[in-house]
Amino acid sequence: KGKKITTIHDVIFKARPQDYSVIDRFIYSKKVDYACRHSDIILTISNISKNDLINYFNVDPQKIILTYCSADPVFKVPKDQEQLLNLIKLYKLPSEYWITVASFHPRKNQESILNAYQYIPENKRIPLVFTGEGKNKKKLLELSTAKGLEKWVYPVGHIPTEHLISLLHGSKGLLYPSLYEGFGLPALEALQLEVPVIAHRGTSLEEVCGDYGNYVDTQNAEEFANTLIHLGQSPKPKFAEDPEFLAHLSNFSTEKLVSDLHKIYYK
Repeated sequence: KGKKITTIHDVIFKARPQDYSVIDRFIYSKKVDYACRHSDIILTISNISKNDLINYFNVDPQKIILTYCSADPVFKVPKDQEQLLNLIKLYKLPSEYWITVASFHPRKNQESILNAYQYIPENKRIPLVFTGEGKNKKKLLELSTAKGLEKWVYPVGHIPTEHLISLLHGSKGLLYPSLYEGFGLPALEALQLEVPVIAHRGTSLEEVCGDYGNYVDTQNAEEFANTLIHLGQSPKPKFAEDPEFLAHLSNFSTEKLVSDLHKIYYK
């Protein structure tokens, strides 16, 4: 009898139907449609997801409240440089590298990185560390071999969070070419570690990273390559010295999220 609140993170199955089976799309659509019609309030995690709910499910915008995700506070700048050096030895990595943090899935668009690398001269190529697993991993590794790029590709699979924190912080930057995200938590985790992010233009990553992200049409291999060359030769930005950067991160703090949810649920 009380008011109903539903959190809907995304409706990617509507935006990218090619990534889902017919039966999955049918079931998800039924569930989301029911939730939208019977909920008094709908919480979602980005304006991208909010607009999708309005466009695909005809939800009243007044019914939707935006509540951004927060990154785990363990994603903070590590102080132990020796740990990074030990991990580089453990995973047999080069000292300088880009890193990706994602499952291997068509939407994650990792092949765009390999396409861009064909336009980067060998002496300007920075090695690529791929974390995660997924059905497309084998295909990506085969593609790297077919393109003659295998010596720049380092797949490390799933790694412990504490290892990820150090390797992410020690990287040249996070490559996040995903074509569609409800939010994009790895990008926020990277920013929290003061690590540059390169993301696909026009996605929710522009909300997450704001003025501190680098956005490119990752499906344009030459444009992506030029961005990688430019940022690869640039020093890492010192985000923490910018007070506006800290203000940006505060929009995604755990404290703000808890406070916002408390107000919404006790309204």
